[in-house]
Amino acid sequence: MIQYIPFKVIGIFVAAIVPVGVIAYYADTLNHEVGFRGVGMWQDESVERLANLADQNQLPLQIPQGSMEGNLAVNQYQNVQVLGHLSVANFGTLMAVLNQWVAPKDGPMENRNCGYCHNVQNFASDEKYPKVVTRRMFQMTWHVNSQWQRHVGNTGVTCWTCHRGQPVPQYRWNLEEEGPQRGQGMLGYMQEQNQANWYAGLTSLPNTALQSYLLDDMNIRVQGTDIYPGHRSSIKQTEWTYSLMMHFSNSLGVNCTYCHNSRRWGSWEQSPLTRTTAWHGIRMVRDLNNTYIASIDGVVPREGAYTSHQRYGALDDLAKINCATCHQGAYKPLLGQQMLAQYPVLRAAVPQPEPDPDDVRIEDGRIEFDGKIQFRTGSAEVLPVSGELLDHIATLAKNHAYEIAGLRVAGHTDLQGDPRQNFELSEQRAASVVAQLRERGVEVPIGSLGYGTLAPLCTEATAACNRQNRRVEMVIVPEGEALLPADAPEAPPAAEVLEGESVEGATAAE
Repeated sequence: MIQYIPFKVIGIFVAAIVPVGVIAYYADTLNHEVGFRGVGMWQDESVERLANLADQNQLPLQIPQGSMEGNLAVNQYQNVQVLGHLSVANFGTLMAVLNQWVAPKDGPMENRNCGYCHNVQNFASDEKYPKVVTRRMFQMTWHVNSQWQRHVGNTGVTCWTCHRGQPVPQYRWNLEEEGPQRGQGMLGYMQEQNQANWYAGLTSLPNTALQSYLLDDMNIRVQGTDIYPGHRSSIKQTEWTYSLMMHFSNSLGVNCTYCHNSRRWGSWEQSPLTRTTAWHGIRMVRDLNNTYIASIDGVVPREGAYTSHQRYGALDDLAKINCATCHQGAYKPLLGQQMLAQYPVLRAAVPQPEPDPDDVRIEDGRIEFDGKIQFRTGSAEVLPVSGELLDHIATLAKNHAYEIAGLRVAGHTDLQGDPRQNFELSEQRAASVVAQLRERGVEVPIGSLGYGTLAPLCTEATAACNRQNRRVEMVIVPEGEALLPADAPEAPPAAEVLEGESVEGATAAE
């Protein structure tokens, strides 16, 4: 149970020569227990700091999400590579949100707002590098929310979590420039430490801990209970660990007992769950720095527009992520407030749809397509030559699933041969087309039926008329209507065969 104890802190200083008392007054402090009573696991917070954190972790004005239904962005705009699955309305909402969350509000007019990522005269162009970087950052956000839930939980992250309205997150880090490693006289070997640095809380602890743990795969070591190869627990390793712990403490605004039981620091069994969360967090940040941040190193220019935002460090390395990038002094980013529920498009990556093909379209309540679906003669087997057309039909059906409540596939034959056999063959061919669409990922409800010779488009006994009658039609079924019509045709009676005669079925390959 968390227990809060408010108290005031009074400091007294007495001069060595002249007894003068100086009293310093500090704001009210809240003290809460995070572990079992009597084990010294307490967190201290000043009321003033808590008030400041509340001010610093305000959520931006929520922009209502656009409708998920409607024409897809991949069909409306050019060069949409990772957001093509969004509806045009939802895409527009997300662009407005990014304008609020990331785009600069000052500087040259052509680089503000939409102009930060886009050439506003040609939105399809990739000439501005922030547009390319933003694509990669979308992929990183989806990766965090879907693959690192052991650290971020269901709260997840959004672009606002790190950026807070700035084009580059305020808290980032670069490799430290190596200073002299050997001091003069008693200073001895510097060992990348003994120089105050921000990452280690302005202590003299090693200044390369972030590189060791959040970029490289160095393991945390303080003390060991077993002796086995590879498990060294030296004072040197301990200092590197303490440097990282100082970074944790500053980034989250907590002390050691937030993750550790002070009775037994090394025991996982006696530690809060936050220690496990932090373990995953180290590996998450390491993954993001090596997989995503490193991938844009060659994209962001060293000189030119936007370089005032200090993306590169003294060693010409791109700014990287650390714990403060998201937490910014709070035990949870944004004090645990969730934004992902309002912007679910940032939860996980979605396979990108292809644009609507040119040879298929929706017209008058039907899926119309150029050319014909062809079958093996006298068979329901679809010929390979029709594979590309079926691919295109499936792409259209998936892209427009929002307006296709159901689909009715009807098979037709020409007027040659036995009507009963033609009817059965048309049913089989319609069912075969449905199977082909299912294999291509079409999920809308689909029904199939055959008409055989019962609905011809022409009746002339010519090859051209026969080709016109042999067809597969696709009708979009309105919401609430049955997939198959109530007046669906019934199979005609079998033809009577006189002794010594035979009946030929449909032989067309279409």
